[in-house]
Amino acid sequence: MTSAGRLGRLLWRLAAGIWLGSLVFFSLVVTQVAFRALPTAATTKFLTAIFPVYYTFEIWAGGAALLGVVWALVRGKMPRGWLVMVLTLAAWVLVLWADHVLGLMHQLSPTSAVFHRLHQESVTADGLVGVFLIVGVLLDSWR
Repeated sequence: MTSAGRLGRLLWRLAAGIWLGSLVFFSLVVTQVAFRALPTAATTKFLTAIFPVYYTFEIWAGGAALLGVVWALVRGKMPRGWLVMVLTLAAWVLVLWADHVLGLMHQLSPTSAVFHRLHQESVTADGLVGVFLIVGVLLDSWR
C-alpha cells in the first residue's frame, strides 16, 4: 500500500473509532445519566438541545471516515476495502436519515404515536450504525 493509501486507512480508522466511540458514549452514558439524574421535563429539554449537535458530529465523523476509506481504496490496496466502504456509506446514510427524523420529531408532541415510532426507528438506525462500524473495524483488522 502506498503512503497515501496508508494515510487514508489511518483517517478511516481514526474517524470510525471516534464515530463509534461517540455513539456508544452518548447512548450508554449521556442519555442514561440524563434520564436518571434529571426530571422528565429537564431530560426532554436537554436531549432536544443536544441531539442536533450529536448528529452533526456524527455526520462529520462519518464523512471523514468515508473520505478515508475512499482515499485508501483509490491510493492503495485496502484488503476488504470495498466492504468497509459499503458499510461506512450505509452507516453514514443512516445517520443522515436519523438527523432528518429528528427534524420531524421536533414538530410532533412527545406523547404522540408517530413520535414514538420515529424514535424507535432512530434508535434502530443508531444500533445499525454501531453494528456496521464494528463489522467494518473487524474487516479492516482481519488478516
